[in-house]
Amino acid sequence: MKVGDLGLIGLGVMGANLALNFERNGYVVAVYNRKEGEGQDVVSRFMEENGKNKNFIPAATIGELVDKVSRPRKIVLMVTAGDPVDELVDQLLPHLSLGDIVIDGGNSDFRDTDRRVRFMESRGIWFVGCGISGGAEGALNGPSIMPGGSVEAWP
Repeated sequence: MKVGDLGLIGLGVMGANLALNFERNGYVVAVYNRKEGEGQDVVSRFMEENGKNKNFIPAATIGELVDKVSRPRKIVLMVTAGDPVDELVDQLLPHLSLGDIVIDGGNSDFRDTDRRVRFMESRGIWFVGCGISGGAEGALNGPSIMPGGSVEAWP
């Protein structure tokens, strides 16, 4: 079974283009879309349009996505800031292990990021807030990223 270098949740324009960028630069990317009822259709469409002879691994559930990523796991969230991030954190936690890293690639308020860092660190999981700018073109060809969060998450 192929194992991903990282997992990416959220295959909207930014998430899909970031996944393509990661794959083009040599990473195996497990992909999942969070919206119930639409999620699997979005993943299937992404794979049909982009997956042929590429290093993408589709996942139908969050648990499946996590299982398909090598440890320590790196899971990138490309979803709308706010409640969707908190909901995904709650859904991810039962599947994560000590030392795994969750990266919020959205435009979260720094106070929310600080709260999530403390919450995740108390469970042995590292959290990084990493705003990504440059729009769809930047995500595909070279985004500007602004990371911050758990010091332990850095190599």
